[in-house]
Amino acid sequence: MFPFYEEKYLDLQISTGTGMNFPPHLHSAIEILFIKKGTLNAQCSNSVYTMNEGDFLIVFPNTIHAYETPGEEAHLSMIICHPRLFGDYLNELMHAVPSCPVIPSAFLHDDIPYAMNRLVEEYQSNNASRAVCRALVQLILSRAFPLLQLQEKHSTGESDLPSRVITYISQNFRHPLSLDDVAKQVGASKCHLSHMFSSKLHTSFHRYINSFRLNLAQNLLCNTDLDISTISQECGFENQRTFNRVFLQYCDTTPSQYRISFLKKESDKK
Repeated sequence: MFPFYEEKYLDLQISTGTGMNFPPHLHSAIEILFIKKGTLNAQCSNSVYTMNEGDFLIVFPNTIHAYETPGEEAHLSMIICHPRLFGDYLNELMHAVPSCPVIPSAFLHDDIPYAMNRLVEEYQSNNASRAVCRALVQLILSRAFPLLQLQEKHSTGESDLPSRVITYISQNFRHPLSLDDVAKQVGASKCHLSHMFSSKLHTSFHRYINSFRLNLAQNLLCNTDLDISTISQECGFENQRTFNRVFLQYCDTTPSQYRISFLKKESDKK
């Protein structure tokens, strides 16, 4: 499963799949996640939560978050909603944060998994209704909010250095980027920026950028017919040789083998 989506509507993106690994990122939408099976580690701000079957997560706008699937793949549904769908919850979503964004399955209202499943079905249908999707999102929020303990947001989420760095890289990772380039754009020294990656994001600058590029590469390998050379360019690698080397290093397989393996799995399902 990949956090890059084909936008069916400008205000709603829905995806289902197995497993997800994605580096820290943020956006102005809310992100809703439901675990159908397996385990997923979700990082929100400075906390990491282990989610299991039936657990529910709501990431408020402009909150740094990341995902990692440990061991066995997790089966999950993800919904990303533009502020236009927030309705009566707009003020709370923009000016508050939950003390804990995860609602365990034992406390989850039955309407939430029902609405999640219906949203996926409606979104994937040929005659999907925008009004129905909006109503289902509102149903999820109306059942989730009473279960969340909200506190005032003391930062906009975009004024601190990690947020500025994450926003800039997520918008520009397809282009050549150096530590010096990013440092100049966010108004920080290279030394300070390098320390921030290790202390706040728990990774290196190059590994962080490669996480974005490889996630997009996996998506393109599985969902398009683009050749390997074109994909390497689309993802921001300087040449195909570098792309192959980095892909093998991080994914333990080559891009071509990865695509073949995915297509075989899809064929076996039919």
